[in-house]
Amino acid sequence: MNPTILRAALASYGCDRQIIKTCEECAELTVALHHFQDHKVPAAKVIEELADVLIMANQMRLLFGPEQVDAAVEYKMDRLSKRLAA
Repeated sequence: MNPTILRAALASYGCDRQIIKTCEECAELTVALHHFQDHKVPAAKVIEELADVLIMANQMRLLFGPEQVDAAVEYKMDRLSKRLAA
């Protein structure tokens, strides 16, 4: 992901708007996943919505602090690894 573009989107649209947009994109992914499970949409629809969520999540990472977010991801990945090894 290009952080320059992500930062430009945050600056252009504003943080408050992008937080709302992130919520909307997550909701759309939720619906697409449910419909995929019910065989109502193809995987391509899920992929499209997932791409939107990843773009917005990366904007949120920049907004809330890449170091803090990366540390939280590392902690959770380590915890998952330990659970899988148990």
